[in-house]
Amino acid sequence: MGNPHAEPRQVLSLWRGTINAPPLPRTANEIIEDICLEHACTVDEIRGKSRVRRIAHARQHAAWELHLQMHPRRLDESRWSYPKIAELLGYGDHTSAYCAVRDYKRRNQIATNPKGN
Repeated sequence: MGNPHAEPRQVLSLWRGTINAPPLPRTANEIIEDICLEHACTVDEIRGKSRVRRIAHARQHAAWELHLQMHPRRLDESRWSYPKIAELLGYGDHTSAYCAVRDYKRRNQIATNPKGN
């Protein structure tokens, strides 16, 4: 059947008939599960306190992906907040989530926008 979040979906418009709508945004749990598959670790390891390099890098990758995604219920917000990312990944506070995103960008040499976000 496929992932409903990966493909455009058909919706009915009152003015234009059937149209292709953008794909549904992925939930935080789906993002974390995808990162776990990619890094060969478990969700409990990602959300845990382990400082093993492969787990820490997977956790940073998850923070980065969450930072980029649209919120599933508030489509006017372009990203998950750092406090929410910290809560989802088991970080102590929002500064840990901010540092995880920053470290992931540095390690993968990802350019930032002029605002620094």
